[in-house]
Amino acid sequence: MERDDLIDLKRLYFILRRQLKLIVAVIAVFVSIALVYIAVTPAQYRSEAIILLDKSATNTISNVSSLNLTTFEPAAIASEVELIRSKRMTDNVVQLLGDQEYFKKFEGSDNRDVLLYYYLRDNLRVSRVGSTYALSIQYQSTNPQESADVANAFAQAYITDQLDSLSETSDKTLAWLQDKAQEVYEKLEETRKRLEEARTEYNRGARSKKSSTISLNSLKNIEKEAETFATIYESYLEKIRILGVEQSFPVTETRVITHATPPLGKTHPKEKIILAAAIVLGAGLGVILALIADTFDRTIKRAGQIKRELGLSFLGFLPRAKKKTISIAFHGTNDQRYAVDFDAQFLSPHESLCSETILTLKNVLDRQPSFSCGKVIGVVSTFVNEGTSFVASNLALACGLSGKSTVLFDGAIYDPNCGRQAAALDAKTNHAFPDDFILSNIEQNLSFMSNRFGDDYGQLITSEGAEVEKMIEELRERYSYTIVDLPPLYATSNLNAYINAVDYVVVVANWGKTLPNSMKFYLDLNKIPQDKILGAVLNKADMKKMRKFYGHATYSRVTK
Repeated sequence: MERDDLIDLKRLYFILRRQLKLIVAVIAVFVSIALVYIAVTPAQYRSEAIILLDKSATNTISNVSSLNLTTFEPAAIASEVELIRSKRMTDNVVQLLGDQEYFKKFEGSDNRDVLLYYYLRDNLRVSRVGSTYALSIQYQSTNPQESADVANAFAQAYITDQLDSLSETSDKTLAWLQDKAQEVYEKLEETRKRLEEARTEYNRGARSKKSSTISLNSLKNIEKEAETFATIYESYLEKIRILGVEQSFPVTETRVITHATPPLGKTHPKEKIILAAAIVLGAGLGVILALIADTFDRTIKRAGQIKRELGLSFLGFLPRAKKKTISIAFHGTNDQRYAVDFDAQFLSPHESLCSETILTLKNVLDRQPSFSCGKVIGVVSTFVNEGTSFVASNLALACGLSGKSTVLFDGAIYDPNCGRQAAALDAKTNHAFPDDFILSNIEQNLSFMSNRFGDDYGQLITSEGAEVEKMIEELRERYSYTIVDLPPLYATSNLNAYINAVDYVVVVANWGKTLPNSMKFYLDLNKIPQDKILGAVLNKADMKKMRKFYGHATYSRVTK
């Protein structure tokens, strides 16, 4: 087996595993339909009688009529099948069975005979048994006794019809033979009379020794003719005698070799077969729907999609986890203390994959060239609430803890629900941020900047791009790292004010929700240079599903 085949089989396995609920649901629907069908369908019972069409059955008539009826060709057997299914036969069956209980429902109907014909024919099945001369007569009914009675009645009616047909043919043959015998007898008598006259004339001429009109040859010819008619007449008499004797014993070699008996169990519905078929059909349709559903699920879930569909480098997974925040104390220029909540999965030893991804992101950033004093990194996503604040805050913590001066700038002011870093202002302080909006924490080497507070709220939104660039240039000169939580890609007018000011961009995709086409569209729309994009991270990834449904076994250690 080729390696590509193994890969395809493995991919198919995980597709089916991902869509297992859908497959089970489809099977459940089919099984439910099957159970309803079994519950509402009356039990049917089928009995079988088998008759044998002996090829010597018509030998007697064949012998006396010189007909070749000693074999049954397939067409002849098919004709016998249709004879059993004919209305004449059903009429004979009704007459044979008499006023049975199962026929009383047709009493009083104007078309009783026709209705009975269709009723019997629809439940009757006649077929040849293999390549033999045996015919199987099966009848199905809700009454097991009726199924046996009717099957036997059809067999008996067919044999009776064969006897009647044989008798009728014998009578016709006998009448024909008698007519022929009488015709030959008359010719024989006429010939004998001519023979007598010829002999008298010949003898008279012989005694008178005169020439006679009858010669010896003529006399012999008349004698031979008389003998021939006598022989033919005797053969006809013999055939008439044989046929008369056989008519006194009205038998046919077409006979019943298996009599129908009431079945011990119902023939239909077969619960096991129906349920098995429902499971197989449901599984088949479920697999088809699973493949279709998985094909139409275009959301980003795998690392390969980042490279294949977006053309970006994959920087890692950030697992879905419960929100864990730490409160970091900051000082403003007015010596006021502020408490700001940070998503801090990076600091948790149990979230090793998160730490690994953030450190990978920092290492990639460190390998990039610096254009001046510090590096400015923007974190962006397609829409709001896809995790830019989470990535930006954890990256800022990692940079600060490395000993380098870092400022986190909450620029995602397009939606007030973004930028969770400033969600918890110290309740004891109602003062506005100072003019420069910067809070500092010397121990963490971390500063925080937001325009969500103060009388100048919204000032940066309305500022021209040049003003934003000037502000970020000032931050670049003061800090080694400036982490900017950017507005979402779809907020083009807000994002343009920042995009030229940042050195590098990290794209955040929401696992199982972000559509690659949408993200690529907005990346192209905002004209973000490809060389500025470091790559993409998959946020809120369900690593248990990644291990179970996508085969990423290497991530199992972070999904305890």
